[in-house]
Amino acid sequence: MPSKQKPKSFGDLSLDVVKIEALLDQTLTVFDISSKSGEYGEYAAVTVRIGDSEEEKMLITGAGVVIEKIHRAKQAGLLPLPGKVSRSYTTPTYYDLVAP
Repeated sequence: MPSKQKPKSFGDLSLDVVKIEALLDQTLTVFDISSKSGEYGEYAAVTVRIGDSEEEKMLITGAGVVIEKIHRAKQAGLLPLPGKVSRSYTTPTYYDLVAP
């Protein structure tokens, strides 16, 4: 929520959702993660900021490597942490989180 005004409803608390493809090769800062097991495996909601923006966005992903790395960083108390989403060119559905 960009302003400091008191929210009038839960809708005022929602974050814009971005797809992982939209984050490719962009520097982002990861702030938090929450994950659940779903019908097709683990999925996570990740709070991020893109570039120098102060606006938080929500990344919803099932990318296992990305989820695991963020969980490790959170458990180690390293969040917020900068990174960059990359994709394998030989396996287009394989995403990774690397140094910016």
